[in-house]
Amino acid sequence: MNISRKIILPTFAVIFILWLEFNAKANAGNQLQQMMVADCSTDSHCVDNVNTHFSTCFDSIYEDRSDYQTVSLAAQELTTCIEQHSKAK
Repeated sequence: MNISRKIILPTFAVIFILWLEFNAKANAGNQLQQMMVADCSTDSHCVDNVNTHFSTCFDSIYEDRSDYQTVSLAAQELTTCIEQHSKAK
């Protein structure tokens, strides 16, 4: 039983930490997407572009800047990425 505790407790700790990271990323993404959609709510083309390209752009920027030290720069990169994907359509 002692060996199983040595294996089980660290395993649960790692799973919990991974879950926290995933949850934080999902919450940050959802909040940012809602803000971007609200910013362009009067322009249906803008809303469509945000909804279509947000996930792809957010995932690439989140991986590049997982520490989020420069949030405003990351937001600008996100906007630029969405604009570039929109033009590529």
